[in-house]
Amino acid sequence: MRNVSEEIKNAWTYAENHTSKFVDDLKEIVAQPSVSAQNIGLKECAELVRAKMAALGFTASLLPISGAPDAVFGELKSSNKNSNTLVIYNHYDVQPAEPLDEWNSEPFTPVEKDGNLYGREVGDDKGELVARFSAVESLLNSGSSMKPNVKWFVEGEEEVGSLISMDLSQKTRLCSRVTDVYGRQVTVLPPEDRKYTWESKACCTRSFTSRSARKTSTPSMAQSRPILRGGLSTC
Repeated sequence: MRNVSEEIKNAWTYAENHTSKFVDDLKEIVAQPSVSAQNIGLKECAELVRAKMAALGFTASLLPISGAPDAVFGELKSSNKNSNTLVIYNHYDVQPAEPLDEWNSEPFTPVEKDGNLYGREVGDDKGELVARFSAVESLLNSGSSMKPNVKWFVEGEEEVGSLISMDLSQKTRLCSRVTDVYGRQVTVLPPEDRKYTWESKACCTRSFTSRSARKTSTPSMAQSRPILRGGLSTC
């Protein structure tokens, strides 16, 4: 069996050789407006995310949710029945781009400048979503024998508070897709029972390094991240 270091080296090599593709994937998703507060482009972006998952080999589908944008659910099953299951969460919606006069470029027309990519949500959360797509693609092409089950949920209203309005039957269907991961019921809390906290994100890494540009008060700069240079993010 191949050792871990060789598999990771192969994943890095694949990522480095496909950097341009990964950047193009990010540009494509950033170029698709998906403003939840203004109900702009959400269906189109959800379908784009679903198609990206399917291209990676996931069984991916849209989950219609009453009173909210469609969510996307993707599942990748391992051939090893004893494999662990990795659950991934992302969101595809973005904040409104206004005030537009404070941008140095069109928010939904990604622009490369000085090694950075500028556009609405090239960082949180479309950049993170595409980084994970890139990581999965690189690992799947590394010859790795470590192929866990993956369950991936991407919602379309995080930027407006994730106020998902689901009746009991919808909630049951959604939760049944991920309940077996932790062996317990997954509950969607009503808004009055939710508690929000600021904290560091939990990360699952394989000796990878994550880098980020310093944020500024300028909207276009605040959404900048260094262009992917073969890095794999699994946060």
